Amino acid sequence: MIRSIIKIGALSFNIIAVVALLLSVSCLYLSPEKYHFSAYFGMAFLLLAFINFCFVLFWVIHLKWHFLISLLILLLFSNNLRTSVSIFKEKKESKIEGKNIKILTYNVMLFNYYKKDSKILDYVAASDADIICMQEFGYHKNGRDFLSKEKILTSFKNYPYHYINIMFDRKNVTYGVATFSKYPIVHAEQIKYDSKFNSSVFTDIKMGNDTVRIFNNHLESNKLTKKDKDNLSEKIDSEIVSLMAEKLSVATAIRAKQAEIVAGKIAESPYKVIVCGDFNDIPVSYVYRKMSKNLSDSFVGSGSGMGITFRDKLYRFRIDYILTNKNFVCSDYQIDNVKYSDHYPVSCMVKIPE
Repeated sequence: MIRSIIKIGALSFNIIAVVALLLSVSCLYLSPEKYHFSAYFGMAFLLLAFINFCFVLFWVIHLKWHFLISLLILLLFSNNLRTSVSIFKEKKESKIEGKNIKILTYNVMLFNYYKKDSKILDYVAASDADIICMQEFGYHKNGRDFLSKEKILTSFKNYPYHYINIMFDRKNVTYGVATFSKYPIVHAEQIKYDSKFNSSVFTDIKMGNDTVRIFNNHLESNKLTKKDKDNLSEKIDSEIVSLMAEKLSVATAIRAKQAEIVAGKIAESPYKVIVCGDFNDIPVSYVYRKMSKNLSDSFVGSGSGMGITFRDKLYRFRIDYILTNKNFVCSDYQIDNVKYSDHYPVSCMVKIPE
């Protein structure tokens, strides 16, 4: 009798875990503009996948066919698992003729808030990447005490071409995104969408006889202040949770619309594309699905582990990406463990077929 109750209870919890996993994946298709709480489901994806994996082991140990319930759902969402965690790093060898370039994307946190001796500036300048996409890029107009635009351009003397898009310019401080290149930039443009601070741009870069369109994105931030995060770390009550949920709901809705607009520009591109930047969203999200449509994620196959690119106490996620055309070959994906910013720099080698 007791064994039957335990079996029924375990099976019931297993079904609940499967339904919960289905709900978490639903956020890929439900726009946060209309369904405000859909984005929260995706945050639980890895935990729910792990719980289902435990149920597979549980039923196998007990020699029950019920292991198929969770196994099939895990196989169904195996692609989503691969975008969230990579166990095996593949070594890709391509016989396709083409140009190899190094791409670096990095949220530079205003170079430690315009510090003259910023280690971030030194790191980026010494990266030897062919194309650098920076978010939260900025300089101080009072160059005597802070980092100036001239200092930045001098540090990037190996990058004769650049496009700087400043979204905020007030009281001597600036804030925006920037793309630096060793190859000529023949056209650059900001993508128009609603935001006070965040922005997306594209630059058309000439590489020999080919032109590649580079998208540099800093999608809407979650608007959580240091005080918000500290409050949540210290205690959890209904007031704090409600405030956090409200801020996240507003940001995810704005970000969803931005992703739709950028995805439209990617689809319209007359050139091959590389899409970089800080999306401020995890792989199991509506934003990621929109931004990565018909593209390859350089982390999948070429990366390993959980690919965490954002670090802030308990908050650790993969929100920075390098996406490419499917016929590009990505290798040497790297998240450099340097703690100069609240983001880690992400780089990879991209082979662009002739």
